[in-house]
Amino acid sequence: MTTSDFMTETGPSTTPATSTSEAALVPAVGTAILMMAIIQVGLVVKGYAPVLDGVLIDPDGYMRLARVTQLWQDGNWFDSLVTRIGPPDGLTLHWSRPFDLLLLLGALLAMPLLGFEAGLYWWGVVLGPLLQVVTVIALLWAAAPLLSRGWRCLLAFLIVPQPAIFRAFAVGRPDHHGVQILLFVLLIGLTLRLIFDPTRRRTAIWAGAISAFAVWISVESILPVALSIAALGLAWLFGDPRALRALVNHGAAALAVVVAALLVERGGGAFDSVVSDRLSLAHVAIFAVNLGFWLTMAGVARYAGAGNLVTRGATAALGALAGLALLWMALPGLFANPIHNGDPLYLAKHMIYIEELQPLIRFPESPGGDWVRAVTRPLLWLGLALIAGPWLIYRIWTTPTGGGGAERLAWIYLGLGAALFLPLAARQARWAFYPEVFLLIPYAALAGTFLDRVAARTSQHVIGVLRPLVVVTLCAWFYVPASLLNAVPQVSAAIRGAASCPIRDLVPLLEDPAGLGAAPKTILALIDFGPEILYRTQHSVLSIPNHRYQPGFAAGYRIMTASDFAAAERGLRAAGVDLVLVCPNSAEDWFYDTETDATTFSEALQAGDPPGYLKRVVLPEPLNGQFKLYALREGSI
Repeated sequence: MTTSDFMTETGPSTTPATSTSEAALVPAVGTAILMMAIIQVGLVVKGYAPVLDGVLIDPDGYMRLARVTQLWQDGNWFDSLVTRIGPPDGLTLHWSRPFDLLLLLGALLAMPLLGFEAGLYWWGVVLGPLLQVVTVIALLWAAAPLLSRGWRCLLAFLIVPQPAIFRAFAVGRPDHHGVQILLFVLLIGLTLRLIFDPTRRRTAIWAGAISAFAVWISVESILPVALSIAALGLAWLFGDPRALRALVNHGAAALAVVVAALLVERGGGAFDSVVSDRLSLAHVAIFAVNLGFWLTMAGVARYAGAGNLVTRGATAALGALAGLALLWMALPGLFANPIHNGDPLYLAKHMIYIEELQPLIRFPESPGGDWVRAVTRPLLWLGLALIAGPWLIYRIWTTPTGGGGAERLAWIYLGLGAALFLPLAARQARWAFYPEVFLLIPYAALAGTFLDRVAARTSQHVIGVLRPLVVVTLCAWFYVPASLLNAVPQVSAAIRGAASCPIRDLVPLLEDPAGLGAAPKTILALIDFGPEILYRTQHSVLSIPNHRYQPGFAAGYRIMTASDFAAAERGLRAAGVDLVLVCPNSAEDWFYDTETDATTFSEALQAGDPPGYLKRVVLPEPLNGQFKLYALREGSI
């Protein structure tokens, strides 16, 4: 795709007028980026992101850096097995390599000044905000078919404080979600351009390529990809035959890129396995069926004519059912939730408590429950829908159908996206950035319409005062109820854990070549400590937070909850554990709570009363008051 393909204004001739000049876009974007930087720095200053102390804000961030460090050390691109998780079998992570490569390239660029380890850490710290800047610019480009430049000035400000979007780009959170949002925004922009002009062949090819790349980054991107295809399919269904050719080009590009991506990711083993939680042959099959479907529709149209709405709809329905049936028979596990197919013990004891997997709408079970949180939480995360949703419906209803109805279909596409992802976000917070992005464009259109109408009826002095007030109100109103009721999200559990259980302060002891660092050891510790131990030391752990089945998680849980200490010893030796680390001020109290009167292994270790086969390792102050570390004595049962 050429630069002109990305920058050409392809919106309808009825694109609204604006009182703001085109030149205002650049300073508006600059001001929005400055606002973003101030908030990010505020997170650091207030301790929400204590990156200056060497602390990341999420365990996955440590695991990301540990994974990239392993790639740098062994150079084994095609093997995602981390042998230090539950040795000797290890764990194959479901993450893909593109984000690893992005982290690795940044670390290598910083290495001449900082060294690899420090370069990787600091690149991981700043990568989220840098991706946020790119995403702000990308969203302004994406919205061009529907919003004038003046209205996109408003959009630049409105995207910055959105909770779910900002969280994905937070400083000190090296995770793939930022890239995921960026690709999602680009796909929206390409889809809107194809809705207005399906003859843009290169745009269709780029849309297909971005779709495949998004699925490579995260397989959950299959939903926004399917929505993009459905929007173009509606254009064809309602009488635009040009959309059919765009869908064929889109499908061919997507299939080619997803096959190439799988080969790059897995090499010779690309087609050996079928899994649903990472790019595999299953996703090649999905894109192949998609291309086959649109080629079939094109063949029917060529030989039987375009038909009318009813015949096109019936043909498409039959073809879609055939495609789904083919996928169902060939890949019966494809439609199952990959997370719920993981370790049931992990799901019950850990995953259900992960913040981003909690429902945004959940009412207390009793009248005396936390109704403040029940009301303010969805208002904070999804309050945008209360204003932008009705306005979007209004735009769909009132937009003229002239010119083939492309503008109305564009608004319908955004409405379908919001309608699909709002219920998903209500069920799990991790989906919330999707409806936020879909609703931001009508949100900016509403703000622009209001300001333009006021500007037409009042003086420049009044509008000069009113415009910033409106922008600030639209940016911040959904934070007000939570702030007044003291229900704004607090410091994450990972940050609280880093303060009360600073794993980084144990590193000199664990890595001492004259002591515990003389040889790699296996450490049994709370699952949330696993990634940081892997990142900071040479040692192994039994498990990490991950939905895939880990025998070490079940083994560690059985050991720590055992009231039979002889059984706990057998478990320790069977798992090859050398050290047991507990932090009484962490989540261990409730995580290993068995709700029985018998003293558990975990409780005995936290109380400093270990069985005889464990020897307490003396820790210097203040670590001695924060941790208790035990070494398994030599010998057998």
